[in-house]
Formats: sequence, structure tokens, C-alpha cells
Amino acid sequence: MFSTLLAPSVRIERTFRAPPERVFDAWLDPGLVTKWMAPGSITARAEIDARIGGHYRVFHAIDGMSAGGFDARITDLDRPRCLAFDWGFWGPERDQGPKYDSRLTLTFAVIPAGTRLLLVHDKLDALAAAQPEAAESVEFGWQDVFNKLALVIE
Repeated sequence: MFSTLLAPSVRIERTFRAPPERVFDAWLDPGLVTKWMAPGSITARAEIDARIGGHYRVFHAIDGMSAGGFDARITDLDRPRCLAFDWGFWGPERDQGPKYDSRLTLTFAVIPAGTRLLLVHDKLDALAAAQPEAAESVEFGWQDVFNKLALVIE
């Protein structure tokens, strides 16, 4: 549960049995992103302009109906060490509805087993204020998609 005294944030460390380049690239390859960046049985489509300032959009659907997604801008891209975004959550109306901005920072480190990925998702204030239940599920959502990511890259 998020503290009302602190800005809502999520911090997750995860080890993948793959080199950092492979883990890093899985975030920028639209074909791979569609295989793992959707929690549960949601399907995804991705548009990625892999450069600093480039857009990063993931469209989610359930049974062909919009389920929202993400609209982000890449703010840091240092392959294979760091990837950061101004990250926005879309609702089912996508750009016709509200967008909740946040920041997502990924750090990739070489370890003997492969890669340690540190995800920090912060500045979740707007999402927490408008949709507390959605903000509460951000950590679970990342854990779920990381399980899918492991299946794709390991």
C-alpha cells in the first residue's frame, strides 16, 4: 500500500538468465514487447521509436476491446546499462481520456547468473489520486510481466 506521506513508487529487482544486451533489447523490440508487456490474458501491440525523445506506446486489448496501455517518451537510452521513460498510463479511451504521468527507470547490471534488472517506477501521484486501485496494482503488474519477459528471453 502506498503511503500518503510519500510520493507513490515501486522498486523491483529481478534476475534474468540472459545477458544485459538481450534483456535491454527486449524492451525496445516491438515484436518482443507484444509478447510480454501485458498482464494476465491481455494482448498488446507496440509502437517504439528507440531513441532519446522517441515515443514508446503499448496498446492493450481484451477480446478485441481497448483496455488502455502506456504512452511514454524515452528520456535515457544507454545500451545495455540504463533505459528511462516519462511514462504515461492510458485508460480504455486511450488519448481521448485522461493520461496519468509517471517516471520509469531501468538499470541493467551484469551478474554471474546473467542480468540484474532494477526497475524504479515513481511519480505515480496522479494515478494514485485518480485511481488508487490501479496504483496499488502497479507492482503486481510489473511482477507479472517480468514472469512473461523471463519466458521470452531466457
